[in-house]
Amino acid sequence: MSEDGLQSDERCVDSLVRGRVARGQGPQRIRQALRDKGLSPGSADALAGYDWAAVIAEVYRRKYGASQPASPKERASRMRFLAQRGFSGEQISALFRRLPRATEFEDLDID
Repeated sequence: MSEDGLQSDERCVDSLVRGRVARGQGPQRIRQALRDKGLSPGSADALAGYDWAAVIAEVYRRKYGASQPASPKERASRMRFLAQRGFSGEQISALFRRLPRATEFEDLDID
């Protein structure tokens, strides 16, 4: 079947990545899903095409709105939520560094 062009790992990777990003999953979780499906994580160049700072900001906004964590315990809980979604510690830290200064998530610019 793959000789006929009916099965393509590249199309499968692209489809899986697009679907997982739409569901708010981060790159680490998506890489694991690719490995679970038997697809080469090295073929995950499709992951490079996403602005992960914007994705994590949108996931945070959908779950918590524009609210700030009221306590260190709540902040830790929100950080765990994002880590479970597959975002790296660096991405999460960058988001939280920007939160106190960000008034609206549309203007959130995380490097």
